[in-house]
Amino acid sequence: MKPAAAFLPALILLSTLASAASPPPPVLDARGHPVHSGTLYNILPAAAAAAHHGGGLTLDVIANHSHAACKLGVFQDGNPSSPGLPVKIFLAAGEEVRGPSSVPTATDVNIQFAASSTCARSTVWKLGRFDRDARKWFVVDGGERASTPGRRPPPESLFKIVKEGKNHQVLFKIVFCPSAAACKDVGIFVDGKTGYRRLALVDHGPLLVQFKKA
Repeated sequence: MKPAAAFLPALILLSTLASAASPPPPVLDARGHPVHSGTLYNILPAAAAAAHHGGGLTLDVIANHSHAACKLGVFQDGNPSSPGLPVKIFLAAGEEVRGPSSVPTATDVNIQFAASSTCARSTVWKLGRFDRDARKWFVVDGGERASTPGRRPPPESLFKIVKEGKNHQVLFKIVFCPSAAACKDVGIFVDGKTGYRRLALVDHGPLLVQFKKA
């Protein structure tokens, strides 16, 4: 075998390994800059998502809950001009990424509203219990962040941010992944009685979002 021919398979293998080891690209804000962990952003519906009419994301009381005053859910503000509440995004403990200050796409993260609650509850997002009336899994407050380095938060408190759309579009969606092989999109569920727009797991029509620095 000629030396060049013998070298080619090894070169292909090294190229494949290097590609597999490459970190995922970062989540970008509305201006095309990397989103940084621990920094304030508003999560806004993408202008291209014409099917979604509303403003930024916010916390609100779940009106039909028996302890409504202290049970909050993640909603989309009904006012299209409202930026909603700012959030901070944190990498899950134990994630090994290059450039720890930037948030990689398709990586486990915590999302936390930068707001206080009189109920002394965490404003970290989590997936709530299955709502039998609406037959939906809703995103609620009360999630957990890692309390010590190396300790991962519980799986119900972890989400991923995934690139969506064409290369020139800075559009993303939020997904919840109960396992590495199964992810569900986070979208908007419109309550037929109240008209409120709640974040929930959906089979079709994810909420396409942009991140705007607060």
